[in-house]
Order: sequence, then C-alpha cells, then structure tokens
Amino acid sequence: MVRHEIPLVLGTAGHIDHGKTTLVRALTGVDCDRLDEEKRRGITIELGFAALELPDGRTISIVDVPGHEKFIRQMVAGAAGIDAVLLVVAADEGVMPQTREHLEILDLLGIRKGLVALTKVDRVDKELLDLATEDVRNLLAGTFLERAPLVPVSAQEGIGINELLAEIKKMTLGLEPRSSEGPFFLPIDRAFPISGFGTVVTGTAYAGAVKVGDEIQILPPGNLVRVRSLEVHEEGVNEAFAGQRTAVNLSGVAFRDVHRGDVLCTPSLFRPTKCLDVSFQALKSNDEPLKHWQRVRLHIGTSDILARVSFFDPGEKVFPGESSFGQLVLEEPMSAAFNQGFVIRAYSPLKTIGGGRVLFPYAWKPRNRKRKNDYLVMLEKLSNSEGPRDRLISILHSMEIIPLEEASVLLQVLPSETRRIAIEEDNAQSLSLLRTGPAWLVSRERMTREWEVLSRELSLFHEKEPHLRGMTLDEAVLRVFPGEDSRIAKASIAVFHEKGLLAMSESRVGLSGFIPQDESRFKEEILRILDLCNRRGFEMPTLDEALTATGLSKENFSLLIKQLRENGKVHLLGGDLILSEEVMSRGIDLLRKCPGDITLAAFRDLTGSTRKYALPFLEYMDAAGVTRRVGEKRVLRPTRA
Repeated sequence: MVRHEIPLVLGTAGHIDHGKTTLVRALTGVDCDRLDEEKRRGITIELGFAALELPDGRTISIVDVPGHEKFIRQMVAGAAGIDAVLLVVAADEGVMPQTREHLEILDLLGIRKGLVALTKVDRVDKELLDLATEDVRNLLAGTFLERAPLVPVSAQEGIGINELLAEIKKMTLGLEPRSSEGPFFLPIDRAFPISGFGTVVTGTAYAGAVKVGDEIQILPPGNLVRVRSLEVHEEGVNEAFAGQRTAVNLSGVAFRDVHRGDVLCTPSLFRPTKCLDVSFQALKSNDEPLKHWQRVRLHIGTSDILARVSFFDPGEKVFPGESSFGQLVLEEPMSAAFNQGFVIRAYSPLKTIGGGRVLFPYAWKPRNRKRKNDYLVMLEKLSNSEGPRDRLISILHSMEIIPLEEASVLLQVLPSETRRIAIEEDNAQSLSLLRTGPAWLVSRERMTREWEVLSRELSLFHEKEPHLRGMTLDEAVLRVFPGEDSRIAKASIAVFHEKGLLAMSESRVGLSGFIPQDESRFKEEILRILDLCNRRGFEMPTLDEALTATGLSKENFSLLIKQLRENGKVHLLGGDLILSEEVMSRGIDLLRKCPGDITLAAFRDLTGSTRKYALPFLEYMDAAGVTRRVGEKRVLRPTRA
C-alpha cells in the first residue's frame, strides 16, 4: 500500500479530560502532550500535532487542542486551520460546558464537516452509553454535526479505533483539499530555535504553496526571509501546500522576533491592518447583545488581540442569534485573509459571545450617508462573493477607482491573476481598464456617471459652438474631471472614444455623429480669404485686411477664422498675420531646398518677402517642430516616418 500525504487537517474538540489526546495517541501513535507541565498535570495546554495514516494509505494532519476553558485561545488557534473536526465526548460524563463552547466556536469558524467519538465506553454500561449517546444527539440537533457519524470508542482498550479510522477515511473522501494556487498564507502558531539550523516556525498553510529557497515575508513586522528547509510530519520536503501542517526553517530572522499570530506569506501581497470589515454572528447563548464600541478579545488565525466592535449605525445592536455587518477596530496590527473565520470573547467576564468571517481585510470608515450606503452594498456583495473576480467588482463599487497594482494587494492574488481578471472583466464591460502607463481599474458605475456629465457638457458645447467639432481635450478634462489626474481623465475619454461614443480629431473631443455647422453659408467669404492669402503669398494679410475682404461682421468673422484654424486651413502668425495651408506647404518645401544654412536673410531672399514676414514664418516653423533654431541659424528636424 502506497502512503501519500493529502492536504487536509482534522482537529479535535471537546471538554477537558474527555480523552482527546489519548484518542489521538491511539489513532496515530503520537503523544501530543510534549510539555513537561502537560505530562505532570495530565491536561493539554498547547496545541499538539500528528500525522494520521488512514486505512487506504493516505495521510492527513491531526491537531489536538486543549479542552480547558482557560486555554480557549489555543483551542481557537488550532481550530482555525482545520478542515473537519473530531468532536470528543466522554461516555461517563456526557455533554459538558466546553463541549458546547467548542461546538459553538467551530460553527463560528465555518467548520462544516466532522464526526463524533464517544470515548471511555469501557467505563459505562449499555444504559449509560445510551443516555450519553442521546445527550450528544440532542446537543448536535440543528448543528452542522447533526447527521455526523457517532463512533463509541475506548482508546485504552482499543475498542472502536478501526471503526473510527474507517469513518474518518470515508469523511475525507468527501472533503475538497484547499487550493495550492495563488499566494502563500500561513498563520504561525509556534516559533523556536534548533541548534545549527536557526529559526523554525510551524503552522497550517491556509492557501498557496511554498518551496525551499523561496523568499517570503513575516507580517506584521515585514521581515523578508528565506526558506532554508521544509518539513511535513517530520519528513523533509521541497514544497509544502495549503492544508498541510508545515514546519518552515527560516534564514534571516531570530526566533525571538517571530511570534504566534504573525503570518508567513508571499511578499507584497498582504498587509497588516487595524480594521476589518466582517459579518458578525452573535451566539444564541449570549445574555446580552453585541453593542457598538464594545471591547472584545479577538481570536483570528493564531492571533489573540483586543479589538472594538463597530457598527455603521452607532445605535445598532446585534441580539443573541442575530447577525449583522460591521467592523472590528484592532488595538494592534495583524494580517488577515478573505473569508477567514474569527471568534470574539467578552473582555470581562471572559466568555465566547460571537464570531463570523472577514469580508474585507482593509476596511475604512465611509464619511457620509451615500458613502455608507455604497459601503454596505459592497459588504453585501462581498458576503456572497465566490472568488477574486466577484470581490474586485464588489470593492470597486465602493472605491470606484483602484490602481491595477494596488488591486493585487486588495484582492490578495498574484499580479498576473489580477491582470487576467481585469482584462476579462473589461471585455465583459463590468469595469474599465485604463491603460495610462500605470493602469487603473474603474467601476462601471463611475464610468456611467462620467459619461453622463461628459455627454451633457458636449451637447451644450455643440449648441453654443456648432461650427466646431468639439471642445479641446484639456477643456473636457477640466469640466468633467475636476481635480482628477489628467492621465486618468484622458484615459477615460479614450475609453468612450473606443466604444464609439466620441469623435476625436487632433485635440478636439465631440459627440459621435455630430457634424459641425455646414461651411456653405460662409462659402464665398472662405474663398475670398484663401484667395487673398494665396495671392499675397509670403507677405501675409492681416486680420483687418481679411475682415475687409469678406465684408462680414466682426462676430461672424471671428467664428469663421476660428473654424478655419480648427480645420487646419489657415494659421495665425504673430497674433495678426494669416497664413494659408497652401502657402505654408510652399514655405516648408523652400526650407527643405534651402542651400546651406537656413538663415533669416536666406529665407527672406528665397520668398521675396521682408523681415516683417519672414521672421514670424520661421518662428512658427520652430513652434511647429519643422525647424530648430541654433544660434542665428536654423536646422530642419528629421521628418517622422
């Protein structure tokens, strides 16, 4: 039979002295009470770990947790990383306080699979065994263990051990192992030195995978460290995966600088936080409701820290058995993952009062009612999200715009995955990806709102300036995106253009389908201006001369000149001289044919004009990028391919 490791963790739970550790020893051959104090007192104080080989050769991890009420912190730290539970109840005592509390904690942490071992059956007769069985079934009614197998066992006598192993095997076949894709995330439950090797940390990997030689990060301190070696169940491996109990030998950090509650993770994709968006669940057994700004002890991952419960309405309360969205404001920073379960206990007296799961690790306080409403919509969406794609759309609903690089941190996914999701969702038009150098993600709601403002402003502009193709790009940015980074604003306008909503030419922006006012009403006047310019050649007419030639009013003449300039038919030099496109082309040809250096005198002689006209022309060529002045001479710039 081939033995192979599967990434699943089974955790024990139950009242003190109900035989959890003894049962684990009978199942695995490992005594999880490794401390002298544990052996002397006969109780489990710290978490214990062992490899459990199933009848088919597969091996899973088992975590043995303390049952004493004083060690709930350790119990939660162990239970937080498990995939299924082995609830242990002694037949000679039946259901006890920590049996109930452990079951409530498991439910709060989102554990949904497990089975029950009714231990110490060698100490009771059939009648008492039946009573204990009924007691347990009554406790489990309506819980996730209601239909779970219940196996009578005696670890001392070996009764029921094979049957229990068979049930564990059957249960694991129905469990889906955690995904090893994506970034690595491991809450640390122990850190200790080994002579000649340095610092070793242990924990259950929540997500991702880690290899020997990888650079990883310890949060919240932020240290970057290197993986020197890895062990799973005391066997050296080259790679460890999500769902495995893992020992990681680190280089680059002293064990005194690593603490339970710290997280070992992929660098730059997780951050410490002091505020969590959460869904709260108040226990039915509570005496009082959860209140705004109530101080609690938060157990999450392997962390145990003080926090405040915060609701969006300060008057809100969560009564026993009810649930609500809210925030946990932490008294010290820690690192959390999406959907991570947590437990809260009253600050005094110390008892479990509720829990829930993390909806968003990087919470903030919305400033006004609209923002608050949008934020609550985001939390509702996050509570129903099924992966990073849903989370991105949900977060954008509230944040509206996010740098693509920042999105990887907010989603806790690798940058390559973030970009893939962004491109797909951009194609599906559920968001917009602005490619502005550093790319940005913009919500569909924000883009819709910006389009409403932009289309309204352009409609008004077209009514006021019907002879122009549209407003300048800079003017559109100022009107529609006041205070916005101009690169983002221009990229948004480019998106509307790509969708066919806008017409853009040169530096003008107009509504798609808009046709500038027909030039036919100025047809004769246009011909007169162009004829005047072309006849005068390089001795260009002034605006007053052109006005006289057209016979137009000053207002209509100004509109006509503006239109001709926008259409590129004439250019204004020195603020007063009119240069037609035809004459300018002739001048550029002369510049290219100019023998030797281009000087003012040489160009004046070539055009047969005077300094009065030649100098403004050459200065205009400098500004247009046709020539470049070097001292008293000019050189032609290379033509663009």
